[in-house]
Amino acid sequence: MSKKWKVLIGIAVAAACVFGSFCALAGYLAFGFAKRATLFNEGVAAVNRDDLDTASSKFRAALKGWQAPDRRAYAFTIIGLSEERNGECEKALDEYSQALRIDPKSKLAHEFRGRILRDAGKTDDAFNDFSEAIRLDPNNHGAFVGRGLIDLSRKDFDQAIEDFSEAVRTDPDSASSYANRGLAYAYKRDFEQALINYDAALRLDPSDARALANRAGLYSQQKDFDRAIQDLTAAIQTNPRYGPTYRARASAYLGRKEYAKAVDDFEQALRMDPADDSTLNGLAWLRATCPEASYRNGKRAIEQATAACKISDWRNAGYIDTLAAGYAEVGDFKSAISYEDKAIRCDSSNDEQVRDMQERMTLYRSNKAYRQRIGE
Repeated sequence: MSKKWKVLIGIAVAAACVFGSFCALAGYLAFGFAKRATLFNEGVAAVNRDDLDTASSKFRAALKGWQAPDRRAYAFTIIGLSEERNGECEKALDEYSQALRIDPKSKLAHEFRGRILRDAGKTDDAFNDFSEAIRLDPNNHGAFVGRGLIDLSRKDFDQAIEDFSEAVRTDPDSASSYANRGLAYAYKRDFEQALINYDAALRLDPSDARALANRAGLYSQQKDFDRAIQDLTAAIQTNPRYGPTYRARASAYLGRKEYAKAVDDFEQALRMDPADDSTLNGLAWLRATCPEASYRNGKRAIEQATAACKISDWRNAGYIDTLAAGYAEVGDFKSAISYEDKAIRCDSSNDEQVRDMQERMTLYRSNKAYRQRIGE
């Protein structure tokens, strides 16, 4: 065989080897791509059945190779959501931020990161994320809810009503959206609209403990203690481990002069949370000022009111007012006058509260203890 043919054969063999290697590599890459595509699709299926741990595992495996940017962003978002549900909020925040670095237009990542930031107290950043999610998707229910809750925390009640109205529009079956809008109306003291919204929430979800408790609060303000107690009892049946509901029912029982039941509910609330300053104050007030002597205990009132004042760092005028009443009940009017003066100076902006405290001050200066009125 001539040298020329040997060269040609060598070239042909080499070309065949290269082609074979190329085909093998292409096949390997195609197999890997198909495998990752399968993993990604399995992750999506897991999301659809709300199995986020499995979805996270599938997406992590799929992300080991190339994925289109929108798919990578979605995968990081779901991984973050899985971590959030498992209580790993810092990790979740990192995953949502990674998703947004890949795809700044990911409405889900903006919404979910906004929720984490809001819970962490970073309300300005959270507000921006929710607003961007809404800009990207004007029907983003979760973002409207999240932004509305920030509006409430900022006492921007008109804006809160607007955002919760949008939440109702995007999901008319969302009981919590009606309840949140009701709360915003209640803060505005538009009790008629607040009641309409609480009623709507409870038609959708009769066991919504928060809506029941909030509606009960309206009934109590209107001195309709029977309805308040009915709602609070239903809320307790739904969630028997939530102390503030017992405290609210105790206050309603006070309105009906059912002092024994009020004491029982206050004490039940304290068993659940011994450091709940509102409950400590409520029970101390009853023990210092109850019209029926058998329920009064000035010493215990002083102990519990002092504890409430310490927990609130002596910044709550109402708690200091209660402490003054406790000292008046044990006959220590000098201390009662001193603490009542401190209470008045602590918050002089609430005219109605100051007037009430000044009335008690007059009693203490006459060496008389205070007895509560109906509904206090």
